[in-house]
Amino acid sequence: MNNYEKIGKAVIIIGLHLMVILIMSILGLLIAFPIKWTWNFTTPYLFNWPMITWGKAWCLFFLSNSLIRGWPKPKENA
Repeated sequence: MNNYEKIGKAVIIIGLHLMVILIMSILGLLIAFPIKWTWNFTTPYLFNWPMITWGKAWCLFFLSNSLIRGWPKPKENA
């Protein structure tokens, strides 16, 4: 395998990783909109809390996901 083939494979692997990151980011942002709509529909009227933006909804989704699932535990070496 020559250097050009190694570089080509590295470019493909990096491109795939970037594409996965982009797709996951877009899905996360799309999930933020129903959270925003639900929050803005209920909390200002029930609790007199302020409305939130999609960015705050995305942060709320990330925070709640982290708190409920927790951080991954390191695997023990057997």
